[in-house]
Amino acid sequence: MSPYYTILNKNARDCESCHASQKALGLGIGSTRPWNERHFVDLETVDGKILPRQVRPQMEPIESLDHDWSRIVDEKGRQLATVGHHFKLSRAFNAAELGRVGREGTCLACHQEIPDKSLAVGLLHHIAEFSDRLPKTPEQHGGLVHKVLLTAAWVQALGLVFVMASCGAVVAWWLRHRRARG
Repeated sequence: MSPYYTILNKNARDCESCHASQKALGLGIGSTRPWNERHFVDLETVDGKILPRQVRPQMEPIESLDHDWSRIVDEKGRQLATVGHHFKLSRAFNAAELGRVGREGTCLACHQEIPDKSLAVGLLHHIAEFSDRLPKTPEQHGGLVHKVLLTAAWVQALGLVFVMASCGAVVAWWLRHRRARG
């Protein structure tokens, strides 16, 4: 988030309110009932049978509206509805932008392993739980994610340096060994 925006609006939205929201991305509210069918709202059984004998539909069907009316684009970035025609340069996200900004499922990248799918992750999770160090606030969670990212980057970078140094040492040994024989 830009510092300029933060200065102007002290109560700015948090990142997840856009990046993890289908509605904010223009993908709709995910209505569970089709709009091209009549809708009744009244007392009903678990299997959806309306209990009162006299009922009025809350909403009549809208012909040819076979998708969520609140969708502006589909997952491929194809525009389904006109938006923002009263704001200059306003438009829906395209497919590339949806791919970059959408973060649904991002949490699963880490949380699919937590707490018991990996021995190492499970051990760290139980140690953190036992020592009361599991993150309890978004700030603590962000700090942990940041630490994990930096640790992983350094381990990979140093691992690459180690592999390159090892290869160099093997080549140097081979060249020396070859000269000593020849």
